[in-house]
Amino acid sequence: MLRSFVILFLFCLINVNLFSQEKEEKKYWLTTSLNVFVPISHSASKNIGFDYHSTYHYQMEHKNFLSPGIGVKIEKNNLWFQEYSLSYLNAKKDDYYVVDVIEQQGVTVPVRGIETTSVGLNLRVEYGKLISPKNMSRLKYGLSLSIDPYFNYFKDEPITSALIPVFSYRIGGELSIIPRIEVALSRRIHMNIKLPMGINRFSYEHFKIDDPLLADEKKEVNHFFNEFGMKYFQSNVGLNIML
Repeated sequence: MLRSFVILFLFCLINVNLFSQEKEEKKYWLTTSLNVFVPISHSASKNIGFDYHSTYHYQMEHKNFLSPGIGVKIEKNNLWFQEYSLSYLNAKKDDYYVVDVIEQQGVTVPVRGIETTSVGLNLRVEYGKLISPKNMSRLKYGLSLSIDPYFNYFKDEPITSALIPVFSYRIGGELSIIPRIEVALSRRIHMNIKLPMGINRFSYEHFKIDDPLLADEKKEVNHFFNEFGMKYFQSNVGLNIML
């Protein structure tokens, strides 16, 4: 965990210093993207133990397969750039019910069911360098380093006493290396393709379970997670529009 925060601090320090040292002209771009997320790791779900008799299996993330994104890129004449973007935003509520129908009385009785509320937010701050080949004026390729702050919220609310209410939230960040290609469709519009590759994910997570068998002080659990390697395959395709 300490290593992750040291890397994050150095990233922010270098980012601010390099862009504040020079006063040369900059270009500003509105960036749009369609982001694809495909899980490649079983760590998307985990078991959290609240006591010797109570274990809750929860889904760490409920990412959609596709998500639109938007941001701003600041590009210097030497092709060093910063980019700030919203890469993922989702809020949804899912219902699951099992009912028993008493035909003689015309009554429907819920046997079990659950209402799940989830919210996900991912931001991205990038700093990188583009290279323009001399014989291909419309093409640029480059590499950037990014930090992706994120927030996830989950709430499972059962409709009967057959299940236990669960609440959790997570705040964290992910360090990524992002290779990219930009193709100029016109002077003011570029197509952008990126393949973010996660290096390290770190987070603080809070869980609360309303299990009547647990004492109040044992109903809440806090965890720090620090994981290396890619958890999602990601690809981003979009347009950059010069402002």
